[in-house]
Amino acid sequence: MFTFRQEHGRVVAKFPHPTCGAHQRIHKEGMVYGAFPFHLSEYARLKVDDDDGQPAPVIPERSAPKKGGKLKQVCRAIGRAIKDAATSSTLEAPPPRDACDRMRPRMVTVPPIVPKFFGYYIPVEVPSLSCHPTCGPWGTCPIRWPQPILLMEDCGSPIDLGETPERYRRECATLVDWLHDGEFLHSDLRPSKFLVQAGPLTVPPHRRSWQSPSFRLVGFGMSNGLPISQDDDFWFEFEDSLCEEDYERACRVLGLPPPPQH
Repeated sequence: MFTFRQEHGRVVAKFPHPTCGAHQRIHKEGMVYGAFPFHLSEYARLKVDDDDGQPAPVIPERSAPKKGGKLKQVCRAIGRAIKDAATSSTLEAPPPRDACDRMRPRMVTVPPIVPKFFGYYIPVEVPSLSCHPTCGPWGTCPIRWPQPILLMEDCGSPIDLGETPERYRRECATLVDWLHDGEFLHSDLRPSKFLVQAGPLTVPPHRRSWQSPSFRLVGFGMSNGLPISQDDDFWFEFEDSLCEEDYERACRVLGLPPPPQH
């Protein structure tokens, strides 16, 4: 892996190790990066969900999931609004001004969660991606296959748990929660998967400071998500248990107390 500069900053070029499993993981990582919704790699305006007080992404139309998750919530909300409008009296007085203020959704600005993605490239002479289907993503067979290249934004260095205050470790755990809101799981969380750089990212690089660090999630070779999964069991288990297990692992690796059980 190496970095180089381009017009908008530093870019990381990631290559797999010469093992069959490493190639399989980087193939998966390229697919996951390509499927990430736009708001995960940019500053996003999020609506605070009144049900649990947590931010919920305002997903751009081009990145809306094909089924399930937030889309179902939106459809249910539209249905309720239509029903309320159909059954309400046209003679009712307008709500008081303070009630109108309470009806406005609360919005927060959330920084990027994952690096910007600049492409996944394989040699043009390779007819198909090589793999050992029976080895899996942790296969250790030495291979000499042509190397693909994954290009993404340089987001700093892995965090040092011993030097990272608890409030910043909690911020890292929140990234995992927001990743789940984007309908993806990480599934391979370790301290090295959390990167830190000087921030905030809204100011030019020469004005950034370690007093306002910025954190990002990386390493998606074992990830999965609703937009790319064809497994019906995954769809059913995503919100029921998989997100909870992923977040619990994030708390463990970050040295945080386990989340309360629901």
